[in-house]
Amino acid sequence: MRRSIGKLSSQLYIAYRNESHTNSLHGERFEIIESEKNVVLIVDLEGNLRVKNKSSHRITEAEELIEDHSYLGSIQISNESIKKEIHKTFEKLPNAKWKLRLLLGSGCSPEYGVSLEFSELGCLLHVQNA
Repeated sequence: MRRSIGKLSSQLYIAYRNESHTNSLHGERFEIIESEKNVVLIVDLEGNLRVKNKSSHRITEAEELIEDHSYLGSIQISNESIKKEIHKTFEKLPNAKWKLRLLLGSGCSPEYGVSLEFSELGCLLHVQNA
């Protein structure tokens, strides 16, 4: 079953395995595809490439993610409503394997196996295989 988490957006904090830096991007149109065995969280990041201010850090950081997506280490989602929806699905399907699919534009939509961690800061998705 595929469902939208709503027309919500969230600040995302992105950490890479190959370097000590992090990026901050804006995610929108969050969706969940669920079955008994698998859950896929889809996050649309294409809007970061369409900002009006072409010197915005969001464009640079989105292009960096496209180039370095194989080094993704983790993503933190800060929006409380999105976190709650993800957590509800996590509790409903405790044995499901989770995947994260990022829609980056230009046909780039990498998918990662992830483990989830919940805290007062948000939902942290740790990449298991990139």
